[in-house]
Amino acid sequence: MGEASGSAVLLEDTFRVSSVDREGKIFQRVSRIEGSSQLYEVQITLDVHSELYPIEVGQYHSLLLASSLSLDGTENKGSYNIHENQSNTLLSKYSYCMYGKIFKHAMDRNLLVVHISFGGLLMTITGQPAELAQLEPDSLVYLLLRKLY
Repeated sequence: MGEASGSAVLLEDTFRVSSVDREGKIFQRVSRIEGSSQLYEVQITLDVHSELYPIEVGQYHSLLLASSLSLDGTENKGSYNIHENQSNTLLSKYSYCMYGKIFKHAMDRNLLVVHISFGGLLMTITGQPAELAQLEPDSLVYLLLRKLY
């Protein structure tokens, strides 16, 4: 896997944004994006804070879901200190990060649908169960994004 080593990486892929606010903009600073990943062919629906992380149709983004921000996969301390040096964490390699909880798993026509809440911003990932097996219910996860092109 690319940026992180160890067991912290749950899913790492590149996805192409296919739509932004397809059903209309509900909140002024939040956009709902949809896209599909390149490697694992998963479908992604994700709410992002559009002022902090502007996103457009056709762009490619690196997506990482991880259980820790540490590059070596060690467990986090349980708190974030903005004054600490973050150069040795995944935060230094990505532009946007959220922390949330996997709250639901469901099967839909032989595909696994995983739902994650990041403090009310939602993510749905749909794909083959084998590719999403590490995304266990009730797990806490970090989502990291970086625009590629």
